[in-house]
Amino acid sequence: MTVRKLIGKIHLWLGLASGLVVFLVSISGAIMVFEKEIRWATGTSSYDRTVTVPEQNAPAASPSLIFQKSLEVVPRGGTYQYFFTGEQENNVIINWFYHPGNEVADIPAGYREIHQNPYTGEVMLNELWEGGFWGWMVKFHTSLLLPSEIGHQVVGWATVTFILMLITGLVLWFPKSKKGYKQRFSVKWGASFKRVNYDLHNVLGFYVLGVVIIIALTGLVWSFDWFRSGVYFMAVGEALTEHQEILSTYHPEAVPQTSDQLFRLIDRVTATTLDQYPEVYRYSVSYPMDSTASIAVSILTEQGKNYDRHDEYIYDRYTGELIASEKWNEQNAGERIMHLNYPIHLGLIGGLPTKILAFLASLIAASLPVTGFYIWWNATRWGRKRKTKKRRGNKKTFRQIEIAG
Repeated sequence: MTVRKLIGKIHLWLGLASGLVVFLVSISGAIMVFEKEIRWATGTSSYDRTVTVPEQNAPAASPSLIFQKSLEVVPRGGTYQYFFTGEQENNVIINWFYHPGNEVADIPAGYREIHQNPYTGEVMLNELWEGGFWGWMVKFHTSLLLPSEIGHQVVGWATVTFILMLITGLVLWFPKSKKGYKQRFSVKWGASFKRVNYDLHNVLGFYVLGVVIIIALTGLVWSFDWFRSGVYFMAVGEALTEHQEILSTYHPEAVPQTSDQLFRLIDRVTATTLDQYPEVYRYSVSYPMDSTASIAVSILTEQGKNYDRHDEYIYDRYTGELIASEKWNEQNAGERIMHLNYPIHLGLIGGLPTKILAFLASLIAASLPVTGFYIWWNATRWGRKRKTKKRRGNKKTFRQIEIAG
């Protein structure tokens, strides 16, 4: 067996082992690329920053008013809450609240999505977030709806297998002679279906190879901790440290902080942060839900609006002192790669052009197991047997032709 034949066998068996998973993950990924546009078109946009109220000649609601109004309608005992603004002044405020659940008090566990009027803070929507179709789609794309610890492994290792398939496929793509190069760059549409299918597998696979490998590698960052740590280490030459929550300094013997004091401090640190930026198109503020939690203010500027490029400031909930900050311009290469992983994976990084590229690449990636299976099936004895029977059934004997004449 030659090296090329051995690589062909490896390519075949890797494809048969992972083809179905690759097809399902690629199709769901292609749909997710245009989630925002599909939400707009169908009018089913939960978690939508573009929902608006009539414009008013009034100042925006203060962060303290937004939190005050939201806390009036959520159950006590929550552990997490933050809001973020829209890009326009009359976009609704989206507030997220999490409660771990309480069976005695009949409080369901999960996130609540709260929409608030950006001028008055009035609550317009207060629903337990079930995820809906898009929540289902994320689970399907990342774990095929299997239990998380199993599904992530299945999808992750299928992705690793797919990357090896792409590499072996590239080796097989190179023709044996220089004359064959012309056939590797174009589809011979006028040929038989078998030939067209073969060209689609080879030609389209070659054209999207680089994009699909990037999409696959960014997917592995979520599937495996060891891969994520490895990417970070290659970027900066040091180990990735786990994120540590930054806490406020709590003194049990101190005079208890009142709600009004906390609300005033939230307004003050938010204003202080916003004053540092001449242009802000969206920002978020977190509410400290327990005695040691801190206040986080994140700023997103117009630059980088297609991806999560933000500066974050952490303040002590008692003194308002800045205790930590993380600015985009100060991040190392590894931290930036981690922040950009999601928008790169879905093609959001460059806006519509890269989204279209990611969408088409995902569709072609989904087609590769299908066209590859058809190539294999026609090469098997079952496929040859089927074609032989079909040809025999179409042939007329000499006696039949003579009678017909």
